[in-house]
Amino acid sequence: MARNEKIRSIEAPPLNLHFFPESEENRNCDAVVLAFDEFEAIRLVDRLKLDHREASEIMGISRPTFTRLLEKARGHMAQFLVEGLPLDISGGSIKFASHVFCCRYCRAPFKWDGEGEAVCPRCGRSDALHAHASCGGSCVCCEKEEEDYRS
Repeated sequence: MARNEKIRSIEAPPLNLHFFPESEENRNCDAVVLAFDEFEAIRLVDRLKLDHREASEIMGISRPTFTRLLEKARGHMAQFLVEGLPLDISGGSIKFASHVFCCRYCRAPFKWDGEGEAVCPRCGRSDALHAHASCGGSCVCCEKEEEDYRS
């Protein structure tokens, strides 16, 4: 029997959640799915140049688990690049940091620094709500939680 996945901490969602190839023939193919935790692993190690130990501590998982997660993420990225397939970033057992909000209009999660109004970088609207800790990126659960809170 498989163990439950430990929830991984994500600093912020990516700026873009979907990527499409230039080639028309591959636009309608099934997308490669890169989970939010896989995105975060790539961001921490390949972009911020942290070592695996530091990155695993930030995400709240063991170093061996982090290494497996990073290998899986790099495999998905290689498939996306080599085969020219669409890429969707979504899902995973995650929780966003406290400064992540969800846009009510386009349902995209985004990071807000607390300065001025929380404006979605994707659609430019300011109708946002605080992201549920385990949002997963769809923001539907955030809306549901707020409705339950108001009731």
